[in-house]
Amino acid sequence: MNYFDLLIMPPSDGRDAGIVVSDFHPKWREAAQRLMKNLFRKNMTKYKCSVESWTNVPIALEFSEENGLTHVHMSGNVGLDLRLDGSRAPCYESHNIAGVPYTLAAVCMINHYIDNLRFVSDRLVTEDARRLEG
Repeated sequence: MNYFDLLIMPPSDGRDAGIVVSDFHPKWREAAQRLMKNLFRKNMTKYKCSVESWTNVPIALEFSEENGLTHVHMSGNVGLDLRLDGSRAPCYESHNIAGVPYTLAAVCMINHYIDNLRFVSDRLVTEDARRLEG
């Protein structure tokens, strides 16, 4: 099964572009916590600097020890946020993204993060299977 589906909806009828990441892996939170214990923040910060230079869009990242990357902020009120509403599954959703540079910056940052999250989630499943094998 595929996890962490990245959907990009083009702007239409005066609406901004939309970016959504859904279908989180069941071990996403454990994977995020493992990433936060390693040098991953430094990795993301270094990658953020590259994305800023490619797109000319200033980016700020927010992390939590429990949930990993929680916010990707760009100039103005533009960004991508982790949504943990109790009534629905966790997801990342964008807000106020308009224009190619902002869309590119948001997609680059979230794609880099979810690729790492996917890798660690899969590794956790492998580790669990090995433990069960004894």
